[in-house]
Amino acid sequence: MNKFYSFLAALAVFSVSAKAQDIQLPPSWHYSDDLITMPGTVTVESFDHDALLTEDTHIEEAGGRTNNGRLAFHEINIATDGVWNEMPDGSKIWLFKYKTEGALATSAYFTDFNLPIGGELYIWSADKSYAEGPYDWKENNGHGRFGTAEVFGDEAVIEYYQPADVVGEATFKTYAFAHFYRYIYNVSEEWSRGGSDPCEVDVNCPEGDGWDGMRDAVVRLRIVDGQFVGLCSGSLVNTTARDCRQYMLTALHCADGVSDADFQLLQVRFNYERPQCGTGGAATTHQRTGVIHLADSNDGGGNSGSDFLLVEIEDEIQSSWDPFYAGWDATGSGSTQGVGIHHPAGDVKKISTYTSSLSSAWWGYPGSHWEVNWVATVTNHGVTEGGSSGSPLFNKDLQIVGTLTGGSSYCSAPNDPDYYGKMSEHWDGNNNPTDDLKVFLDNANTNEETLFGNYAPDCDQEWLEAEEVQFSDLGIYPNPTAGDIRIELKRSFGLDHVTIYDTMGHLVEQRDLSQGQMELSLGSLSEGIYFLTFQFDNGQQVTKKVTKM
Repeated sequence: MNKFYSFLAALAVFSVSAKAQDIQLPPSWHYSDDLITMPGTVTVESFDHDALLTEDTHIEEAGGRTNNGRLAFHEINIATDGVWNEMPDGSKIWLFKYKTEGALATSAYFTDFNLPIGGELYIWSADKSYAEGPYDWKENNGHGRFGTAEVFGDEAVIEYYQPADVVGEATFKTYAFAHFYRYIYNVSEEWSRGGSDPCEVDVNCPEGDGWDGMRDAVVRLRIVDGQFVGLCSGSLVNTTARDCRQYMLTALHCADGVSDADFQLLQVRFNYERPQCGTGGAATTHQRTGVIHLADSNDGGGNSGSDFLLVEIEDEIQSSWDPFYAGWDATGSGSTQGVGIHHPAGDVKKISTYTSSLSSAWWGYPGSHWEVNWVATVTNHGVTEGGSSGSPLFNKDLQIVGTLTGGSSYCSAPNDPDYYGKMSEHWDGNNNPTDDLKVFLDNANTNEETLFGNYAPDCDQEWLEAEEVQFSDLGIYPNPTAGDIRIELKRSFGLDHVTIYDTMGHLVEQRDLSQGQMELSLGSLSEGIYFLTFQFDNGQQVTKKVTKM
């Protein structure tokens, strides 16, 4: 992403005292030390962090991807390396320990990866402060490549567990070990704010109300490009065949020049978000490794076009992850309001809001991008950062109208603009694309240029457009208030209920609103600031800030 950031905070080492959500303890941890033989530590390549930062800053300033690590190429084979442990119950545990000096975190990439049904793979910090897994046979695929999530620290253990009754044997080799030097933090610890800048707004804060589907379409990307490991964002997209085809849209500059072999190592992470506004751990195991490159703008990543990349996720996305295939508008008509949803600095999912008309902008090629300016909202003033690249810009009708190339918004300059490659240019407007986006997203040849999205497996059922409720359509008086407030509606929308949050985004209470009710008592609340989210009968919401005296 074409931004320059202050990296001092990102280089801090984060505490890792808590275990990640969605995992279970590695089986070896349940046995006493006298039953487990640990292997010696194998040292793999390390890196000079100052040199990496200098190199990656130059890449970003030139409009490239945000990198946060490097690969230490090192092959080990489960058949010939590591240590096997035979357990009293007939199960087997294989262990391999490695170190990449000075890394804030590490992960492992595999080739020839194949696990039998019932076998489990884990990776854990050598001090047993953090673990990821289990990974199982559902990660097997035709190309045999797989990557784990990150674990904290520079020393880690790979563990394979095979119960006594499992049929078959595991086969795998390591391709490389990742050495991460920035944008690493422990999301399982609720006190840890995360790696992005402090003005960013969690997607499950009040600003995210009504954008649930769009939220579930957005994914975090970890991209391998030779020895580089980097971060971007993307989104699942619907097609005119309404077939839930596992297409994902992002920006070309995130993966310009990436080989087909390295696309097989691209990791897509779903549902990486805090469940409440600013609190709660985030899932790190909802991921798929490997995509197929389908089409791109062939413009150097926005130098002479709209900067798009379309890929197909190879392995089946689990239905329990609630994948949403987003709709889109390729007419080029723009939007007067909407949001961007993204993973800044590889952090948990964030949301940024705009309330003024998009303007057509020059970004390498005249009219290929939308210019957007973010506004302050009830929680904070969301912007974008490195790692947000490739994320979608949604219009008021919940459709994608662009994907992020770059810009100059920062928490220190939140009113500066960002630039999104236009969906209409992705569609059929680039000079020399490898293929137009239209070829794949209009796979039913309907000539539609707008489409709504939905959750799998119901991609053939569209979310219907509703009359838009504006922020100004609802007023509350007096504010500040000593107790009672009056609700005023400028148009004939019906209210269903109101949800009250404190300044931390915690739920205080929810109240049903009877038909025609225009008064609300806040006398039971303590003095302070509250956010009142009003739910309308049509499912839309408006949030207002109220001070109780």
